[in-house]
Amino acid sequence: MIRVAFLPLYTEAWDSLAEVFERMRKDERFEVRVFTIKRKLTGDPEFHGQVEAHEYLESIKVPNTMLGSVDELKAFAPDYTFINYPWQRNYEEQYRAESLVKFTKIAYVPYFLLPMVSEPWDTGVAGHYYRQRSHQLASLIFTQDPNTKRAFKLTERGSKYVKFTGSPKIDSLMKRARKAKRVDRSRYRIVWAPHHSYGPLWLNFGTFTQMHDQMLQFAKTHPEIDIVFKPHPFLLGTLTARELMTQSAVDTWVKAWDALPNTSTNIESDYVGLFVNSDMLLSDGISFLGEYPLITGRPAVFLENKDHWAFSPLGETIANTTVRFKSFEAFAAKFERLREEGLPDRSEQIEDFMDEAIPFPRKAARKIIKAVVKDFGKQKPLIDPAKVIETTWEQDADARRGVDGVPAQPR
Repeated sequence: MIRVAFLPLYTEAWDSLAEVFERMRKDERFEVRVFTIKRKLTGDPEFHGQVEAHEYLESIKVPNTMLGSVDELKAFAPDYTFINYPWQRNYEEQYRAESLVKFTKIAYVPYFLLPMVSEPWDTGVAGHYYRQRSHQLASLIFTQDPNTKRAFKLTERGSKYVKFTGSPKIDSLMKRARKAKRVDRSRYRIVWAPHHSYGPLWLNFGTFTQMHDQMLQFAKTHPEIDIVFKPHPFLLGTLTARELMTQSAVDTWVKAWDALPNTSTNIESDYVGLFVNSDMLLSDGISFLGEYPLITGRPAVFLENKDHWAFSPLGETIANTTVRFKSFEAFAAKFERLREEGLPDRSEQIEDFMDEAIPFPRKAARKIIKAVVKDFGKQKPLIDPAKVIETTWEQDADARRGVDGVPAQPR
């Protein structure tokens, strides 16, 4: 019997682990359990959210879910612990990779869609995709594209423990999109999904600070349109933590937004139905630019910050599926035409993207399970962190920021 614990710090992306969990749960070779834990995201004053994570997983009927403690996790004695989130500062210390490897093997499945950006100071695959401490101490890593697997060859451990499986999240999104209920609507619906990243040291896709008041005015002058505000979970915390906006200014804007009859806010983890029942996604990045066409077959509208980090080759393939605007003013000027004539055809570009993004259609979870069974049969020892001393991405990021001991902003 192979015991497997799932430790989904980022429950908003449970779909990155869901099919793996379900298949293992029904497989007599496995015993599985899900442990919900606290987390501390950007702007959070303390670690919290365990109860909310537990309630969410229960609401979507994920069995074997525990409001657990680290002692209960250790008592379960998992052979493997699956994580879907690599940035260690968002975990309490007892759940960080350095602590987990003392009693279990780490298996990592990325929560995000695909590696879409390059770092300004690197060439090729960005370092945060393969050089974090969680990457160094994992026993198994499941990657979505061959370029990332090749990047691991540059590290001291190499790439033998990295498996090219494709993305179970993509498989899940597309499966749920096929089953999603279509709601009859008479009103045009926009989903507005701003990203949280600001500043040249981390991604720099965010445009909220430049256009939130304009978007509020746009909603007021288009009462016949429904607009759903779907912020990145880190957005509002980032605005205040980085002093981009005061808490008072954020609260005032949110109150004005909520007061309009044609606006709403959606913070639900499952957004497939929202996307299916929309006419347009307006976003400044990042993953939603790819997820929207996968779910709907339509292009996203990309409100592009001119100073964002460069796309990777795959990211540029995704960006080519979008309708790009350099400013909110440019989008607003063309909106009536887009509404009347429909979004431009990007079917060829979306097909090119899907060819790259889905190397093994509907097989990612099965490939992951096969790799776990094979690895278990080899009975390899636990990773010794004292022997893995290569410089981490976090250390390089701290040096660039002039910060001692504080990792760079997570994605």
